[in-house]
Amino acid sequence: LNGGPPGDLYVIAKVREHDFFVRKGDNLFCEIPVTLYEAVLGAKIRVPTLDGTTMVNIPPGSASGDQVTLKGKGIPHLRGWGTGNQECILKIVLPQNLSREQKKLFTQLRELDQTDVRRHLKTG
Repeated sequence: LNGGPPGDLYVIAKVREHDFFVRKGDNLFCEIPVTLYEAVLGAKIRVPTLDGTTMVNIPPGSASGDQVTLKGKGIPHLRGWGTGNQECILKIVLPQNLSREQKKLFTQLRELDQTDVRRHLKTG
């Protein structure tokens, strides 16, 4: 100031948490709700990104916790080329307040499916 010697400039920035995205390095993580039907049969759904929205393919047979990667939809690298990814973590939302007909259909599906998902458990 006023012809004095040069000095250092310190900048302190506080980054607020986002309501939807969680940042880990250059990657963004988000939780995407999908219906049981979308998870079982597969679907093409619209999801939010930093740049707006994009279409995402949900593979048939998806489970809660599965991740769908959107390459290059994360944060730009600070020192270098490229951008991180957006990881969409699927969360299956089960139907609530089923109608009588829906309950009947689910009962029929249960009777048709002979899969033992607990066969690996020792419940003797």
